[in-house]
Order: sequence, then structure tokens, then C-alpha cells
Amino acid sequence: MLVAGFPRFGLHIEGLTRRLAEAAELLQIKLLDHIIIGAPAEGRQAYFSFKEAGVL
Repeated sequence: MLVAGFPRFGLHIEGLTRRLAEAAELLQIKLLDHIIIGAPAEGRQAYFSFKEAGVL
């Protein structure tokens, strides 16, 4: 979801990411990260990394 150029997500996206990671693990695939990209702006990142946030 992109709101005014700022990447953000709902709880359903976090749950989906966790489920994808679990499914990938069953298939012996390592999910490295899930990144949401937005428009760059001064003072904030233009992306959200689930790995950096500790979700993965």
C-alpha cells in the first residue's frame, strides 16, 4: 500500500508475509525479505523491509 509516497502496510500484509515464509520453509526455500517500496522523501526511508523490522 502506498499512502502519499510513504510505504506502509496493514496487519493482513504482515500475516501474509509470515505465512509465505512458513510455506517457503516447508519447501526448503529461504525467504530473504519482503520489501515495500514507496517514493523517496527527505527524512524518511522510501521502503519498508520486513527483515529489518524483525518480522522475518
